[in-house]
Amino acid sequence: MIFLLGGTSETAPLAMALAQAGYRVLVSMATEIPLDIGAHPLISRRFGRLDASALAALLREQRVSAVVDAA
Repeated sequence: MIFLLGGTSETAPLAMALAQAGYRVLVSMATEIPLDIGAHPLISRRFGRLDASALAALLREQRVSAVVDAA
């Protein structure tokens, strides 16, 4: 799983490229902005801010192997 911090115009094409390469991608955005990240089955999304402990727990829970900052 790749954890992609999103919210910019680079988020959608990056998420799609990673998914098309076979990676599961979790796009995380602080707000529920209307960002079309595509409908690829390997792409999921979450909204809301995370403090350090919540972020660490989420990364462990989702078995994240890489974090990409495209925020």
